[in-house]
Amino acid sequence: MPNQPTPVEILQSLVRNASLSGQEGGAADAAENAMREAGFDRVWRDAAGNLVGELHGSQPGGKLVFDAHMDVVPAVDAEKWTHDPFSGEFQDGRVWGRGATDNKGSLAAMIVGLSALPRTEFKGVIYVVGSVGEETFEGIGLQQVVDALRPDLVVIGEPTHCNLGFGQRGRARVTFRVPGRAAHSSSDDQSGNAVYAMAKLADKLSIHVFPTNPVLGTGSHAPIELISSPYPSLSTVPAECRLTLDRRLMPGETAESILADYRATVTGIPGASVEMDRVTYTSYTGEKFTREDFHPAWDSGKDTALVQNCLAALHSADITSELFPVPYCTNASYSAGVLGIPAVVFGPGDIVQAHSINEFLEVSQLELAIRGYKALAERLAQ
Repeated sequence: MPNQPTPVEILQSLVRNASLSGQEGGAADAAENAMREAGFDRVWRDAAGNLVGELHGSQPGGKLVFDAHMDVVPAVDAEKWTHDPFSGEFQDGRVWGRGATDNKGSLAAMIVGLSALPRTEFKGVIYVVGSVGEETFEGIGLQQVVDALRPDLVVIGEPTHCNLGFGQRGRARVTFRVPGRAAHSSSDDQSGNAVYAMAKLADKLSIHVFPTNPVLGTGSHAPIELISSPYPSLSTVPAECRLTLDRRLMPGETAESILADYRATVTGIPGASVEMDRVTYTSYTGEKFTREDFHPAWDSGKDTALVQNCLAALHSADITSELFPVPYCTNASYSAGVLGIPAVVFGPGDIVQAHSINEFLEVSQLELAIRGYKALAERLAQ
């Protein structure tokens, strides 16, 4: 195919489409064009806007999904960027711009690497998915695809610096509410001040004990938002104080167990309550999803045949990949964490670049990932 774009050109076309969560249509168009030019057997989109490309092996076999999300976070402080965040500029061996590393480099490498795989070299069907909504709610887009396809294995593209992730901590967002008694702030009686009550709860949360996993480490939480009501206040003692935590999870923890854990913590704080936050994501297609902001941990097992086979495949492609537990949350929270479909995580770039000013992807990493995805498919789709 003499007119087929290069990997860098595909990545540039993806970066130039500022695909914030819920606005992924332009990136989906660019990825669809690249898939068609690369000779995918079928390219389609579902109602949620996920893009799916199919590659059919020469013999019957299983279903293997390679997923990379198309949405990006906003390019804050654009005036501080040395390259326009949506230029996709190629300079100094790097493609610059929001999403170059997180996560359009993975998608570009999948399109190029997997389309280059001879049909005689694999069995069954390989699906390349450009999923929506990951930055808003990990797994909400991919859920629609895996529920429809029920694949045997999922390879998640995320920036791992071409190392192999075999599991990850989960994530949940919970909010505590403490009631108070509204009064004028000049009052000598501050016993009904909700902020003081919340301070007592915050002290208890600061010494919270978390479960530990021998592979994924220890759970944690971080206060990420604290606000009183009314806000802004005009000399009024707050009638409520609200604290939101980002909780990192270990395998086996559920939404119910997290809430039960925290309900025990709020004991002794009069009127205090805790609930799991709910998130609403609306795709560029108009499809709307509202779910609890809970994403379970998962572990495919670093010593399992699957993970060791994946590692051997990468080494056979001259990629010095190492195994590691992924510290951040991915779309596999649904496919692996909820459904139990085996998963690994592999992709180009450094997670340090994700969400950062002056995000870029080294082209050398892009080239490694192309080889890596091809090697994984050759080994797994048999």
